[in-house]
Amino acid sequence: MKFSAILPAAGNGSRMNLKDNKIFFPIVGKPMILHALRPFLYHDTIENIVIAVAQQDFDRMQTLLAPYTKCKVVIGGQDRAKSVYHCLQYLIENASTQFVVVHDAARPFLTDALLNKIIANTLQYNSAIPVLPATDSFILTANGKYNQNIIRANIAAVQTPQGFPLQTLYSAYQAVFSTYIQALKNNEFTDDSSIYAKSGEQPHLVQGEAKNKKITYIEDILSIQQQTLTGIGQDIHPFAKEGDSIVLGGVKICAKAKLIAHSDGDVLVHAVIDALLSAAGLADIGSYFPNTDAKYKDCNSLQLLQEIFTMLQQKGYMIGNISISILAEHPKIAPYIVQMKENIAQILQMDIGKIGITATTAEQLGAIGRGEGIFVTALATITSLI
Repeated sequence: MKFSAILPAAGNGSRMNLKDNKIFFPIVGKPMILHALRPFLYHDTIENIVIAVAQQDFDRMQTLLAPYTKCKVVIGGQDRAKSVYHCLQYLIENASTQFVVVHDAARPFLTDALLNKIIANTLQYNSAIPVLPATDSFILTANGKYNQNIIRANIAAVQTPQGFPLQTLYSAYQAVFSTYIQALKNNEFTDDSSIYAKSGEQPHLVQGEAKNKKITYIEDILSIQQQTLTGIGQDIHPFAKEGDSIVLGGVKICAKAKLIAHSDGDVLVHAVIDALLSAAGLADIGSYFPNTDAKYKDCNSLQLLQEIFTMLQQKGYMIGNISISILAEHPKIAPYIVQMKENIAQILQMDIGKIGITATTAEQLGAIGRGEGIFVTALATITSLI
């Protein structure tokens, strides 16, 4: 069963006292909305993602999400409920999916595990609402004064994403909009489960995650923590007896011979790939692109780098910086370094200034010093939210 996802993002972040919509606020170098979208972008079960934004943010969001073909941007409403309704209308008219998950655009910590739980429970129970038991004490107040206490065991904090059958949720919204007009004006429906329940349906509750918090105040952003991981990659290739060029960093360079390799022999890119994989605690390049597989024969190593980058994105990693050291007696590398940086930066969607490439010789010592091959070491850092 395929799902669609909805992210209402038409608010203005007034409680954060920002001049800009908070969903564009950078977290670890990327707008918050991209962190919130990540689990949906790379999930095989999610085939459409609809994001509702304010009119003034429409063009900006279109540009930001242009690389992601799953995403559709629509104009939202004056409040969350109307924004979700606009997204539901779009899906009813344009999509064939049977189920929908609705997620807050300001929840950037959603894990794949929780999304999988929501999808599985929606399929089994026709809805799935993540909740967390209350840990604080709660009271009712009237005019700023104590009224009565509330039994903590009866209280739970509601999270997103929330899963429903698409048509059922759409009908629930239609019913609420036609019957509970004053309640809508009073902003009594703050999430989709409340509208689903008001229409007579019984939401199915599942255990949420404490990590899956919503960014509401500036203090929430200031408390965000990230981890930085470092990896080292090395690769070496000998020269063949034939050929007249090599490939380094995706650049074709005239040389006395080609490098012996199953792929295009791009020893620089191979070292970068291993550094990234090492930082993420994953297996080495040969595990993903074995030299016994004919489809990688003479392949462009930049394409392999693209696959690894997509894998890291799926896992929520962002590239920090890359440092590369080339050890070779020949050919001359310096004239090609800028183009190498540009090629890698384009694939990894990073600032070229965060890529360092140096080249030196082995002073005629050892096999590299005798000009028998090229040796490259790469250091990479990656970051993720924790």
